[in-house]
Amino acid sequence: MRGIILNLVLLLFMVSPYSAAPDEAMGVVTYVERGDTFEVLIEKFDPRIEESYEMVRLADVDSPGSNTAEGRAAKEFTEAMLLKTHIWLDIDNKSEDGRGPYGRLICVVYLETLNGSINNESFNKMLVDAGHATVRDFDTNEFDPIDWWSVSDLGILLVINEVELNPHGADQGGEWIELYNRGDEDIEMGGWTLSSAHGLNLTLPEEATIRAKGFYVVTIEEGKLYNTNEVIFLRTDAGPVVDRTIPLDDTRNDDRTWARCPDGEGTWVYVLSSKNVTATCDVLYSAGSKDKNWLRCCTGGYTHMDPLDRQLWNITGFFM
Repeated sequence: MRGIILNLVLLLFMVSPYSAAPDEAMGVVTYVERGDTFEVLIEKFDPRIEESYEMVRLADVDSPGSNTAEGRAAKEFTEAMLLKTHIWLDIDNKSEDGRGPYGRLICVVYLETLNGSINNESFNKMLVDAGHATVRDFDTNEFDPIDWWSVSDLGILLVINEVELNPHGADQGGEWIELYNRGDEDIEMGGWTLSSAHGLNLTLPEEATIRAKGFYVVTIEEGKLYNTNEVIFLRTDAGPVVDRTIPLDDTRNDDRTWARCPDGEGTWVYVLSSKNVTATCDVLYSAGSKDKNWLRCCTGGYTHMDPLDRQLWNITGFFM
């Protein structure tokens, strides 16, 4: 019996005094500084909260500065969604007192529903889905952005993996887009759409299914992809964007393509075509950083991005 009691005591010492939960604190948003940062009047306190008014920084997302057009759009989106609204805070348990280097609470934020319950989709994810932030998976906090996307959302399981913008010979019937399933289960994609910044719009057939860890190639029989500054979007049949490419350029009329390397990862490279097979990563040009910024937008002010990514990335119209 004494041994059992001793083990319980040791377990209590090992467990963090805070547990991850979406209801650690609650309050009303009173001021928005930028898309990912705002002030909250606290109504339900957590032991780490020091003042009635606290600045909150969304965990693992990054909006551009408010001195840019993209940043102003992000701020306006957050104001429209959160200002004078009750929100719930899941405060980081890894950083000291749940705070970042500037003393702001690092949180995953949830909206309160009309009946007073907590919305199960985080505002962090909403901001990214709306195109007003990029994901940056900081290892200084406890959170993993992958957890924000459930299997039903498919937001990080299914990606655009390779694109042939300018094939050898005629473009008609020679252009294609390859999808890749990073998950462990097959995914049905009937009715999903592939669209481009220059007007391409393709709907996948109802029987379209992609195998776990497998590829699915869509050949473009009607319409075309542009060879410069082309961006491609993958949407579910309900409309939300699942994935998008960086702006792509391919003026070489050959068998090289833009592809994620390795398959399914965030770094885009210009390689020999690996259609429907594992990429060889024989790099000619590369684009994108090697960190976890696998959802990108709003290049204004993003000094950490590779210069090749700093092309025009104004896609506001696609989210209206």
